[in-house]
Amino acid sequence: MFNNQGLTPLLLASYECKNTMVEDLLTRPEFTKEQKIDAMELLGASLATKELRDADVANAFEYMKHGMEERFQDPCHPLLKKAVERVQSHYDQKESQTLEELARMEGDFDAIVLESLYIKERILGSGNYQFLYLIRSLATHYERSRNFDICLRFRRHAREVNQCYNHSAGIFDIEHFIRMLYNMILNKYPLRQNLVLEVLQKTVLELGKELAAESLGTLKRKNFSNYLVDYIVGLLQIFGSDEPFEEDKNPCILVALQKLVGSNLRNDHGNTLLHLAADGQHRMTFYPLIAKDPSPFSFPCAKTVKLLLNMGFDVNAINNDGDTHLHRAVTFEPSNDNIHLMTDTLEVLLDGGAHHDFVNNDGKTATDMAQTDEARWILSERKTLELKCIAARAVKKVGLPYLGVVPKTLEKYISMH
Repeated sequence: MFNNQGLTPLLLASYECKNTMVEDLLTRPEFTKEQKIDAMELLGASLATKELRDADVANAFEYMKHGMEERFQDPCHPLLKKAVERVQSHYDQKESQTLEELARMEGDFDAIVLESLYIKERILGSGNYQFLYLIRSLATHYERSRNFDICLRFRRHAREVNQCYNHSAGIFDIEHFIRMLYNMILNKYPLRQNLVLEVLQKTVLELGKELAAESLGTLKRKNFSNYLVDYIVGLLQIFGSDEPFEEDKNPCILVALQKLVGSNLRNDHGNTLLHLAADGQHRMTFYPLIAKDPSPFSFPCAKTVKLLLNMGFDVNAINNDGDTHLHRAVTFEPSNDNIHLMTDTLEVLLDGGAHHDFVNNDGKTATDMAQTDEARWILSERKTLELKCIAARAVKKVGLPYLGVVPKTLEKYISMH
């Protein structure tokens, strides 16, 4: 008798860590010896990964050991573990096959936890969300203990399971990735490690599939792009703060991020990544691993703006309100200790070719929307009018017809003056 997960009552009890029930069912005649061994090993694996505590892991090992002893009770006819075609993994350790191999793990917390992962994959399969949830839980555990090498290995494994079984990447995947990167920065772990790049590349691949599904209307989750745009801006700010983008350092990270942002992402309000990076009123929701840790995000962010401009973003793109990035940047009301956030951002935008005289849907320029004297002063100091700007403003001022008369590219340009 099996449930919808393909589990017998004995395996289900083992999976749910119901020790007493398992002990009782092991005495029943309807289960084969091999089924009972699997149940003991699964119980051990489930106990080891339930709370991830030393006492539980030590207790779990005893069940694994008992199961292995039963496998070799008859040395001439041992019940060997079934071969499993596993999702690609990069762990140094492999699942134990003999008592000697298992004995080497005794007292080794990390080795027993990884053995538990292999046991669950062998018995339950890796193509289900419970297994994927387990990998993510293990990644979070090692992140909390600041063992980022193992954490990254589990994050990479989760990405591979996702891709192998075409599971959807959730927003929480990129949220957890960002949180992990922030935690790594707090603990001085270099972001230029190859493992970081691998996890980033696999995350980019998954999110690209999600965006393609959304554009085709086959993605059921609402507001995916809204959340994704927000988190990608945060991701760019984290990497931008670590400055790994110079070609002689790690161009692969820049290439991976360019793939992620190269699809002209916008949220429902028409804001590009550059709008959010420049917007002083933009607030990003962030839940750090440790509650007391501050949010790593602050906008406007000149480094992120510069990074996006270097990626080829249009410095004069507009949102649904007709606001350019300059319109959004001047709405920031800084305090005395963070006024540089605004001034640096304005300088980067203006150096990048931002037009200070473009008007939004309400007919307002960036100067009209400026909230501080500092912003107005910078715009005034950098105020230059090109001949084409003067001509565009003249066309609108005297009411000359231009729609359908000039090329489409010029229609937009004139309308923005």
